Amino acid sequence: MDVLSVVQHLRDLAADPRNRLTIVKDQSSLQSLVLFLDNDDSNVVNTALEALYFLSKCSTNHSAMKSELGMIISLQTIIKSEKSTKKTRDLATAVHSKLCGTQSDGSISSSIRKVKQYVLQVKGLMDDTCRRLAEEKLLSVTGVISFTFNMAKKRCTVRTKKEVKPKTLCEAISSTKIMRAEQVVKKQTGEETTVSYDSNPKFEEPKPKSADPEYLPEADLAELEENKTAIARSENASSTKSGGWFGTVSGFLATKE
Repeated sequence: MDVLSVVQHLRDLAADPRNRLTIVKDQSSLQSLVLFLDNDDSNVVNTALEALYFLSKCSTNHSAMKSELGMIISLQTIIKSEKSTKKTRDLATAVHSKLCGTQSDGSISSSIRKVKQYVLQVKGLMDDTCRRLAEEKLLSVTGVISFTFNMAKKRCTVRTKKEVKPKTLCEAISSTKIMRAEQVVKKQTGEETTVSYDSNPKFEEPKPKSADPEYLPEADLAELEENKTAIARSENASSTKSGGWFGTVSGFLATKE
C-alpha cells in the first residue's frame, strides 16, 4: 500500500463518525497524518487535511489533536505558504479554526517558538530507497515533528522540538553507513557552509549505478528468471516483518477493513 492509498483509506475511515474517536486514539495514525502534511504530493496533503477535518468534527478529539506534536505548526505553515493552492489553504484554515477557534497571534507565536528547523545536506541520497531509509532513521529520533526532502539538491529540511540537536539528526542518518548528513548553516555574509558531526571524515559518496547492458547471454537470462522467484519470495517475507510508522499505520488500517 503506497502513501496516497494509506491516507485515502484514513480519510474514508474518518468520514464515518463512528471511527473518529478510534483513529485519534491510535497515535500512529494521528502522527502519520501530521507527517503527510509535509508530503511533496499535493494530493497526499489535501487528502490528509480532509481526514483531519473529519476528525476535527468530533469535539472530543480537539484536545488530543491540538497537542499532537507538529499539528498546529504544520497547519500554520500551509496557511502562510505562498506555494499552497487555495484549496489546500482553505482546508488547512478550516481544520485550524476547528481546533483553535480564534487563536491569538501571541499563542501562535508561542507555538512557533517551540519549534526549530534544520537543513541537512545528505551525501549518498541517491534514490527513493535511500530516502525511505533516511525517513525511518529520522522518525526514530524523539522530538522530530516533520521533514521534507529535496532530492535534486540532496537536502532534507527537518522541523523538531527545540531540545533536539542537529548533531542527533546527522548521526541518525549517518548511522545508515551509506549516507552522511551535515548541517547547512549560513555565515554572516549570507554564504552557505556545512557543519559535520561525523567522526569518520573519509566517507565517499557512492557513484550512480551504471546502465544495464542492452542484452544478456541466454544462459544468464535463464539464471535471472530463476533468481526472480527467489527475490520475490524474499521481498514478500521481509515486507511482512517491516516496522516503522508506515507498517504500523497499514496494520491499523487492516484491522478496520
